[in-house]
Amino acid sequence: MHIAVLSDTHLRKGKSLPSFVWEHISQVDVILHAGDLTHIGVLEELSCIAPVRAVRGNCDGWDVSLPDHDIIECGTLNIGLIHGNTGKGKNTPDRAYSSFADSAVNIIVFGHSHSPYLEWRNGILLFNPGSPTDKRREQYFSFGLMDNSARAGPSQASLLLNPEEIMKHRRNKVKREHGIIQNALLWLESLSRLAEVTDIIPGVIDVSRSSERGIVYKYETQTGCKLLLKSNGSIQEAFVVTKHPGRVREWVDTEFPPDLPPTIAKSIYPNDSYETKKKILKISTKPAVELEYKPSIPRRQSKKQKRSKAVPSYFKDDDALNVADRLDSSTLKALKQFEKSLETVKTENLNAKDKRKS
Repeated sequence: MHIAVLSDTHLRKGKSLPSFVWEHISQVDVILHAGDLTHIGVLEELSCIAPVRAVRGNCDGWDVSLPDHDIIECGTLNIGLIHGNTGKGKNTPDRAYSSFADSAVNIIVFGHSHSPYLEWRNGILLFNPGSPTDKRREQYFSFGLMDNSARAGPSQASLLLNPEEIMKHRRNKVKREHGIIQNALLWLESLSRLAEVTDIIPGVIDVSRSSERGIVYKYETQTGCKLLLKSNGSIQEAFVVTKHPGRVREWVDTEFPPDLPPTIAKSIYPNDSYETKKKILKISTKPAVELEYKPSIPRRQSKKQKRSKAVPSYFKDDDALNVADRLDSSTLKALKQFEKSLETVKTENLNAKDKRKS
């Protein structure tokens, strides 16, 4: 039996759950909601996929007529469902656990804190799926899935995170904590989409004179593998945290074949389709056309080209050293003339005033 676990959706009227939730709950048998729906329309949408059991949260209004807590029988399991804002305890898990102290339950599902929580306590599994719409202080939006099949054992709970938020977080982390050479961010984003890759840590940037462009696989370690990023005369190391370095090497060999010369690798981008890369390789591997070298015959210069006009000199040789002095003397003469003009204007003004007084 496959069970979807939601909590703290906080959806207003006319809003719906994110697409990554609908993609994973299409094949479940039961849907549990641990409260804070804020609108009853969410249950109506979920009931179109599978039977829904839900409880009230502290943000649910009077129109949400649901119990404060409930016990659901799923095969051989008894699941206690509560929001987690009431009961005895210092924190949300303690309050949820104390609310079913007198009940025979195998799993307790709760919410309220918007923080994912998964812990076994005295043989009881405490599970908070987080929130798919309001993550608050958490890094990712999330919800839960539980498997009660015989193959999975008594019960197996797991969190599902929004892949778009994971990509956004990794991108911002690289920009914030590490420098990155030009065009390498697109390569690392494409690499991080592999399910086997846990994290990518760029290293220090160095300057090289090489025109090569692409990614080179260096070596693998116990915790991952080392790559070499090359672009626009810069070179940078990057460490990929993964348990499957061979999968990373396959990706590097596919995206950046080692047999390509630098000029061909320079024209290939990570977002190019397979057909585009194939065309680039086909064009670049064509045999080069050999050109015959024919020395050019020197032309005879005409008499007009041989003759060169003499540049007229405006200064004599003995006056060439006094150009700056002459410029200074000219400015001094201009200033003296300006002073004389000011004096004449002053005398004219004084004469005009004397005539008016007389």
